[in-house]
Amino acid sequence: MIIPNPVFFYQLYFFISRPKIRHLIKQVEVSTSAWPYISAKTHALGGREFDLNNKEIAHIHWNGDLDILFNQKLVKELINQNLAKQHTFVPGKAITYAIKKDSDVRPAVNLIRLAYLVHAKKAAQQDDKLLKVIDIEILELPYNHNILELAF
Repeated sequence: MIIPNPVFFYQLYFFISRPKIRHLIKQVEVSTSAWPYISAKTHALGGREFDLNNKEIAHIHWNGDLDILFNQKLVKELINQNLAKQHTFVPGKAITYAIKKDSDVRPAVNLIRLAYLVHAKKAAQQDDKLLKVIDIEILELPYNHNILELAF
């Protein structure tokens, strides 16, 4: 007899009981999947994972919790400004942002965009044209100077 992975039951529960959350996750995925070099796939623990050049930059659990790894100072500042919550399992290294309603989608996309630009800037160190484009996009993010300075 084959026993299903417990993640299967977790996913099934949210799939059946939370259609609104599924819709919100899909909105985030549609927005972020349009960016260059971004792909979305099923996360190992359930939910959706967002990869930049096959490296995870964020994931959303089926309950709507968005998790993103950032540097310690940026994590602290995002939490201090109430833009995210402390991650339960890696509190100094990641944030969690709850996507529960339509108005949570844009801030979630912005947080993933911040992670995207952090990783893209690291990858583009030898490409001056691309760095200029990234720097312009960084300034268009809806975050104050403190957050942008800590991110980059």
